[in-house]
Amino acid sequence: RWRGGDGLGRGRRPVPGLNLSDAQNYAGWLSAHTDRVYAVPDELAWEYAARAGARTARPWGDDLGVDLADCDGCGSRFDGNEAAPVGQFQKNGFGLYDVIGNVWEWACRVAPGKAFAGVCRGVLRGGSYMTAAKGDRLAASSPFSQTYRAPNAGLRVMRYLGLTREDPPPAPVCHPVR
Repeated sequence: RWRGGDGLGRGRRPVPGLNLSDAQNYAGWLSAHTDRVYAVPDELAWEYAARAGARTARPWGDDLGVDLADCDGCGSRFDGNEAAPVGQFQKNGFGLYDVIGNVWEWACRVAPGKAFAGVCRGVLRGGSYMTAAKGDRLAASSPFSQTYRAPNAGLRVMRYLGLTREDPPPAPVCHPVR
């Protein structure tokens, strides 16, 4: 139910101001309107995709560098002011853009002892344009309730390859904690 201006959420602009429920609802909507299965990734899937094989703090290495991400102090024209259009910075080894900075991305932290039920807690990953440069790294995460909403929180969905919406989703699929 985000209502913003400045073109956010349109064209190549990320959609900020989402909570985990919004992200999960969008993944469900996308699955229902395509012949594919989408979900909010769990933390392991998010980190695997974001790292793309890198063993460093950031996809490009340990050093922050200049103009490689959108964060507060990363040296880009968007620093600390606004989310950049997607694709303004170098992609990672899997071809994903903006896994560091821009907007935090919702992921699911599977609750201990409940992995088979697929119950999860929300966690924001990757930092944002408002995050201090030293905090924008692949391991950055902040747990929040599924209803937490922030102007710099967005989403990245994952698609299950080879599945259609008629197939049962693989477990665990994260569902909101009730």
